Amino acid sequence: MKHNLKSLLGVAIILAGFAIYVLMSSDEQNKSEDAGFFLPNLQDPSAVTGLTQININKGGESTVLTRSGEDWVVNGGFYADTEPMMRLISGLRGAQKLEAKTKNPENFSRLGLDVDGLRVALLANEKVIADVVLGNRGAHPGTAFARLADEEQTWLVNGTDMIQGQVPDWRLKTVVDHGPDDLALVSIDNGSNDPIKIQRNVQTSLFEVVNLTDNQQLKADVHLSQLASGLSRFTIEEAHPVDLTDKSERIQANYQLKSGDTIQVKVYTGLSTSDDASEQIHWATINMDKYRDWMFKIPSYKFDALNKTLAEFVEPKLGEDEIDVSSDEVPSSDQ
Repeated sequence: MKHNLKSLLGVAIILAGFAIYVLMSSDEQNKSEDAGFFLPNLQDPSAVTGLTQININKGGESTVLTRSGEDWVVNGGFYADTEPMMRLISGLRGAQKLEAKTKNPENFSRLGLDVDGLRVALLANEKVIADVVLGNRGAHPGTAFARLADEEQTWLVNGTDMIQGQVPDWRLKTVVDHGPDDLALVSIDNGSNDPIKIQRNVQTSLFEVVNLTDNQQLKADVHLSQLASGLSRFTIEEAHPVDLTDKSERIQANYQLKSGDTIQVKVYTGLSTSDDASEQIHWATINMDKYRDWMFKIPSYKFDALNKTLAEFVEPKLGEDEIDVSSDEVPSSDQ
């Protein structure tokens, strides 16, 4: 999977390679006195690899990221997207003090460092490793205001200006990402008695229709690789514990990887619980171990991409006595 969740060991390795840069301060005296890492204790790689929890609060909205084995989950539920989490940790780890600012709490709101600011706490086995408030961006690119949560001294720092703090930023959205090049065989059955099955030819590396009859041929300009794109950036809108009550199965798609593993996607349709009860909602289950207890709300375009039949890709084969009007060799009117 191109978008695998990363362990914290991987996070530490990546972060260790990040270059830390310092923007020039207009106040050279403050620069010489205050230069240094904003969170020097995070420079020890073990401080990053040992993290077990990240608490994020923004404007009263709280998010808790908790380590579960090699994965992270959001608020005790579905998996977290580790990419924004890596940006968060790398931003905090690389942040350097550029200039000391106000110590007056009455001015915190102007810098975005009051109680409504973005507060981030990093914990290792319930021990707080860092607890900071991150505020507005500074005048210079790449800078922002910050302070330690238990201190009144504020700072202009670099490296934290792109950190996001809202709940949607942390939930995993792309649950599978296997493009056509990863696949050897695809079969799709939408219950219409017209399933389609394609397989990669080992000699040509091209996909071919396995269940093509002697009386059928592929339509012109058909690209079978489109059928093998069902797992490419499989993005979801929501994740919920599996509950298939009042949902009917519509599609079963099987994708065999070149490794031999098979990923099965089942798609269900149910009615919306909103005021518009006639709206159909599409749900999917995926047979991968980590997703066995989850169902996913998928966008309509993903449902349409999976809802395919053989008839959409083939047509009756022309007989020997039939004229192919697409050929250059069309008889003239006097023949």
